[in-house]
Amino acid sequence: MDNSSSDCAPGATASIIGRPVDLHDRHLSAFLRSQLGGPTERLCALYAGGDRRWCHATRFPQGQGAGVAVRLRVLVELGIRHNAVSFLVAHGHPSGRVDPSVQDIAATRKLLTIANAIDLFLLDHLIVAGNCVFSMRTGKPL
Repeated sequence: MDNSSSDCAPGATASIIGRPVDLHDRHLSAFLRSQLGGPTERLCALYAGGDRRWCHATRFPQGQGAGVAVRLRVLVELGIRHNAVSFLVAHGHPSGRVDPSVQDIAATRKLLTIANAIDLFLLDHLIVAGNCVFSMRTGKPL
């Protein structure tokens, strides 16, 4: 199986796939802003292998204005399919506000529980709004 792939637009992940996992990497921030901008919410997930390098990225279809509906099972299955040991989820807030909603917090806690049960480490859930990025892990809602 190819361990470095993407479901994002061709060429979009060239700056991130294969790079070491670093949540403060400017390439990661730029990649997420490029994938999550626009007038509707979008969700992106990045997966890392045992070598602590990004091996796969997926952007899910646009939501309906104020939300993105992605089954948590799909996020975990992609991690298994790509032999990931950890992953990151991020979504955009077109409103420009990076504050997590009650739904963001609840879904992330549920995802954390599911991922932990199969030894898939959730690195963080980032919220991107304009040039701002909010970490749910360091922001303490988790």
